[in-house]
Amino acid sequence: MSKALDTAAREAMEIDYKGDEIECSDPWEAKIRAIDPNISAVDRAKKLKTIIQGLAYLDTAYAEALIHDTIEGHFGLNDKEIRAFLTDLSRHRKIVEKTGKKQDQPATQISDSRDELIEQLKSETNIVAVNPAQDFYNGKMYFAIKIKGQPYLLSSERELISFEQAEKYGISLKHKIVDTTRFSPDAAARYLEGDYRVDVPELYDRICEYIKRFVFFTDQRWFYFLGLWVMGTYLYKVFNYYPYVWLHAEKQSGKSLLMKILSRIAFNGDVLIHPTAAVVFRDVSQNSISMFIDEVEQLRKQDKDLHGDIMKILNSGFENSGVVKRLEQGKGGEWVLKVYSAYSPKMFAGINEIHDVLQDRTIEIKMLRKKEDEVVERYKENASLLELHRSIRDDLYVFALAQAHKIADVYQQLTSSTEEGTGLPDRELDIWEPMFLLSDLVDGDGIKGVIRYSMEELSQDSTKEKHDDSLFHNETCKLLTVTKGMVEELTPLEDSNGMLVYKADEAFSYFKQSEEFSWLERKNALTVRLKRIKVKTERVRFDGKRIPVYKLSSADLEDLYGRYVDRAL
Repeated sequence: MSKALDTAAREAMEIDYKGDEIECSDPWEAKIRAIDPNISAVDRAKKLKTIIQGLAYLDTAYAEALIHDTIEGHFGLNDKEIRAFLTDLSRHRKIVEKTGKKQDQPATQISDSRDELIEQLKSETNIVAVNPAQDFYNGKMYFAIKIKGQPYLLSSERELISFEQAEKYGISLKHKIVDTTRFSPDAAARYLEGDYRVDVPELYDRICEYIKRFVFFTDQRWFYFLGLWVMGTYLYKVFNYYPYVWLHAEKQSGKSLLMKILSRIAFNGDVLIHPTAAVVFRDVSQNSISMFIDEVEQLRKQDKDLHGDIMKILNSGFENSGVVKRLEQGKGGEWVLKVYSAYSPKMFAGINEIHDVLQDRTIEIKMLRKKEDEVVERYKENASLLELHRSIRDDLYVFALAQAHKIADVYQQLTSSTEEGTGLPDRELDIWEPMFLLSDLVDGDGIKGVIRYSMEELSQDSTKEKHDDSLFHNETCKLLTVTKGMVEELTPLEDSNGMLVYKADEAFSYFKQSEEFSWLERKNALTVRLKRIKVKTERVRFDGKRIPVYKLSSADLEDLYGRYVDRAL
């Protein structure tokens, strides 16, 4: 960078304010307005020269906007004078670029003054950090759209802000790369002009009918649920938690087809098969995708490191605060800690069981193969169907922009007592609550309606089934159940103040005869597992011999049984 230009940039930042105090959040605009608009043309040219030279270091659109809006308006210049300033700006920018050291000049400089540093800190508290793909903050909904390939931020207050101008509006973008935007240009234009309204119940019915065309459920409530779940993908940032969905079924049950048809209308929906960690990290963090993973059980069979990275995203990505930290190598070879947002709507499909941790975050849908008389339409994408997808997506964008703040207001006021009627434990309530609020919006009459009642019934049935499955599959529950049966049926070798002693051989034989542990082959395998429920192994003298025994406290057994088995039941 030339010495002259470097000096000019510094001088542009150091122009003294004159006249009345200027109230302006943009320092460049403030410096321009600080110049007396009535000074002579010669003095005005001198002062603006240093500013134009400084603007050459800034984003082009930002610099030209300052000339067109601020300089032209403040000094009342004509078109010819403005064109001269734009020509000077272009000339200085070419000089900067020629040096090969072009950089964005910071809009403000941090002073060494303690008081000014404090003021800087105060000003930063008003900055809003936004994920441009989709976000909700302080009552505003945000989406990214593109105009002629350039990204803009569209807000629920019908603001249209270029990514480069975001800071001028007090917005700090969490990243500036958004690959996927599916709000059609025509629909976005109509929304900005105020000509686009969406009837929420009618939109919901269209989504449910679309799903019914191609997929069959014996329980109609799942159509209601999936319609709400798709709607929620467009404003999931409102919620602290958003439920995962697990399509659990045998082959040819329609689970892959269901994910395909939902991905076409869900927010930035994408179906992934054998996804790489890099793709998952990037798409979730940058594009806020609704992620559909087919053949989820394959994650267990892949490379351990790959499986571990993806499982980190899945294990933390059902809550708004969920992030994953990774050490990545920078261009210079140094290792840098990067933080990725893991939060987004996710749906899995598979034949086998999924990880226990995922099940806790998931609403399971068990799909069945259709009978011959259960006929649905064949799914075949054509121009008509693609237009339907576009129309539904556009309506969902406008729905979210119009309704997000209403849902957020109700959501923030909810307490445990307001949802007592659901009968759900806290974790289940966390993942079902978005569906309850969306169903209230669809019912639309201010009181619980058909969809809300259906969701409450479905949530209770689903939660009970999950607990039953947990009891069946959870090894700790099985250990406690069989041990309790053993205590009730076998006579202990010793019973001293509630401390029970059983011959290890007899206990092993009892477990082997049970349905839950008939697969046991070695006593050592049982010994290791019984340690989980506080059963100790020792050797004691009996009939002149030292034999192995199991010792347990009846009080501990009752306590653990109540914590695990009774609670699951």
